[in-house]
Amino acid sequence: MPTNNIERKTLEACIKRNPRQSVDFPRYPTRVIDTRTLEFEPDSIMFRNEYAVLSHTWMQNGLEITYRDVLPALESLGFGMQKLYNALKAARELGYQYLWVDNCCIDKANNTELVEAISSMGDWYYNAAVCLVYIDDYSLGRIDNRFDNEMDIQGFNTRYSSRGWTLQEIVMSSRGVFYDKSWKKRADTAHPWAPMNTLAKLCKVPRSLLCCGGLGKPNVAASIILELAGERRTTRPEDRAYSLMSMLGVHMAPDYGEGQAKALARLFESIISTTGDVSVFNW
Repeated sequence: MPTNNIERKTLEACIKRNPRQSVDFPRYPTRVIDTRTLEFEPDSIMFRNEYAVLSHTWMQNGLEITYRDVLPALESLGFGMQKLYNALKAARELGYQYLWVDNCCIDKANNTELVEAISSMGDWYYNAAVCLVYIDDYSLGRIDNRFDNEMDIQGFNTRYSSRGWTLQEIVMSSRGVFYDKSWKKRADTAHPWAPMNTLAKLCKVPRSLLCCGGLGKPNVAASIILELAGERRTTRPEDRAYSLMSMLGVHMAPDYGEGQAKALARLFESIISTTGDVSVFNW
């Protein structure tokens, strides 16, 4: 039997055992920012698997910078630029030359690029070396194992734990480094003494799903992901569905304007046809 047939049958057997772990070409961001030169780097060969990503909530005052804002003045400072400056500094301190930030690395004026970004974003977090988790309304001090026993922070609500897109980001990442509102480093999931129970409570996810990308994409019932997402909000109604695609092992083209109901219906159809997971009917 030819070698390629053997490889194909082995591949099919792996997919059959775990359909959610579908084999696909690695997906990388369209561009990242070089933390040293402060220039955009569009060649994924330069940064694949060795880039940092930022997980954050967008500012409510409309001062979040965009790709078009960054192009002419990447080195200037403002309210939005300050967050980017601190994220670049944090990535450099962790030893990473490249950083991807959603609000300023996606050209939303380019519809083709936007569609690709929405459908691939979870994979971009999954393929990143580290995720910088910036919680801009957390300032209670140290996050450590004492909280697991002495302090129940389940009731402490942050904007981060209430937003739809951050669920995918914190689940799909393989390593999370947590920063408070002042950009003080508070925890790192790569450390053996990391307070995982506390971090999971802070992010409102099961401990088993916190930064589980290093173990492969989440292999849990779709109904569990949908239940977690049901407690979160998105600015655009369709994003209730689009923000879950990578976690659920499906890809579909976003179509803003179709409405939440139709977007969720398409998501459920994709889940069943791709993974055979009928737990969606229990949601």
